[in-house]
Amino acid sequence: MEEDQLQFKDVSGLTAKISFDLPFCLYVEDGDYAVAREGWSANVKVTRIAQTNLDPRLGMDQTTGELIRDRHGRLRFSTVEVELPGRAIIENELRRQVDSGQMTPEDGVLKVTLSIDKIVTDFCTAAFHEGIAVANRLIEVYRHVTDEFHVRRVTLADLFRADVAWYQGSEPLGGTHHIGFGQGMALEPESFDAQTMGTLRSWLSSTRPVLTTFVFFSDARDRLDREEYRLAVIDARTALEVLVDGVLLAYFALSRTPLEEACRLLDVEPTKVQSVEEALQRATINRKLGEVLKRVLDLDIRDGAPALWRRWLAAKKLREAGAHRGKEISRADAFEAVNTMGELIREITVASRKAAWAGDSEASAD
Repeated sequence: MEEDQLQFKDVSGLTAKISFDLPFCLYVEDGDYAVAREGWSANVKVTRIAQTNLDPRLGMDQTTGELIRDRHGRLRFSTVEVELPGRAIIENELRRQVDSGQMTPEDGVLKVTLSIDKIVTDFCTAAFHEGIAVANRLIEVYRHVTDEFHVRRVTLADLFRADVAWYQGSEPLGGTHHIGFGQGMALEPESFDAQTMGTLRSWLSSTRPVLTTFVFFSDARDRLDREEYRLAVIDARTALEVLVDGVLLAYFALSRTPLEEACRLLDVEPTKVQSVEEALQRATINRKLGEVLKRVLDLDIRDGAPALWRRWLAAKKLREAGAHRGKEISRADAFEAVNTMGELIREITVASRKAAWAGDSEASAD
């Protein structure tokens, strides 16, 4: 929709205020900060708060000092109140609904009648998410200008509570609130079965490492949970590549494959490398997942599982856009990409355990 295709009446004084606590402290002057958006501006009121009930593990009775890089707000945190113009929230949300097919303009013009009650009821979620976006813009700039690198963008999972209130001028119209419990609450503490505990104790009694692949993939899942979608996809791809290269290095070492033959299999010019490790770095990921794993593990992903291969190509493209161009990645796309690479990791792990050449090598480890 074009800008002039949205017409509003009697919303000039309509505003929404979104209030919540940050999980950390912004060391700036208490007060108001104007934050420019596309075509409009928001106001963010920042206030520093000292913790009154300190964690006993700090060994302090009162807030008399500062914790360096207090990323969890153990001594101080900031509250923010984001004030947004109602018109901007309504316009953006209606455009989103048109773009997603939820609403259809007639002759290119969207006609909507909205009462104050309907705005307060139906646009609180849009106001809430826009309020977080504005706060994250402030955090992003603060992080860069002050070099406070430990301060991160906030997500829904970081918020204990947030209030959304609508106003016409100074008159309150109503609102709602968000109560955050991370990913939810269980009625009883989680317990573990005897097999899990046995595995844990057995592993701890040895010096057996947790493979880097699974560390990175756990990081990717954690980033999904934190709504860090671009980084989640990057970590998942790293986990996959670490596994693939580890398996291929083990194969070439155990089979004593000459460098020239390894280069031929990897489609790398032998004169440009001095080791198998360097050849693996130069080889494309598609070559390694396709022809090479088929030869090494009898795992034919490209031709034997064409649907999985297509999903992999989409995940690969998404990761490259996120890593090389800084493109933001949606929740749905991130989950699909991470799940795809997780499926590839499982397939390769199972196949490596079955490989006759692997034996008890790290390539066949859990």
